[in-house]
Amino acid sequence: MNKKAPYKYRLILVKNKIYQETINKYVHYERALNKYDEIIHNNKKNIIFPKEYINMGGNFGGIQELTYEILLVKTNDELVDYSIVENEYKIKEKITTEMNRFIILKKHKIFIEEDFYVFGYNPHNDRKDIKFILKEYVFSDLKNIIDIYRLGNKIIFIKTLNNEEFFNMIITKNKSDGERLFNFLKLNLGKNNKNLIFNEINNRKILNFLYEKAIEHTGWDKQKLKRHNTRP
Repeated sequence: MNKKAPYKYRLILVKNKIYQETINKYVHYERALNKYDEIIHNNKKNIIFPKEYINMGGNFGGIQELTYEILLVKTNDELVDYSIVENEYKIKEKITTEMNRFIILKKHKIFIEEDFYVFGYNPHNDRKDIKFILKEYVFSDLKNIIDIYRLGNKIIFIKTLNNEEFFNMIITKNKSDGERLFNFLKLNLGKNNKNLIFNEINNRKILNFLYEKAIEHTGWDKQKLKRHNTRP
């Protein structure tokens, strides 16, 4: 009976240098490399609004920058703890790793689609991606005026239809993420969707108007609305 060839190569996902999962295992380097290249290619093509921050909680550092990487690794028979790899910028560098069982052959940054806390939905188990936001709050109504504001880390949509006011709010992880989402919407939608009005908060009157509307529709107090970071 022939002995099965060992899985010498693996594709591994890491988040902020911490192991997350093994994507797959391979006997042959060529098959592992082909899959590695395919994942990178599809990732660049398919991700619309990548995740850049993670909320670690108050006891673990709060809001932190986030980096995902895919690693192509080989079983480390020699038990060394580093390798020379060629990264996405074609610069050779020494990579240390806590995974002493493996030698890193290649690595590349990849992106994960952001998911948002949308007011009215559970912030922990019912978060929404950018496709939901575009479908529900933009493309569902291409005729009526929709005012869009950024209030710190919150993106607010307000429209009036048949004398009824509709209010929706997306809460991002921090002020920088809120600015990034607002600019993304403005850049990609502002020119071709004339019913979308992107408003700058440039005076106290507009600011007070937004607080008034947000308090009315959410029941949150002003202090909570002033927070620029989400809480776990």
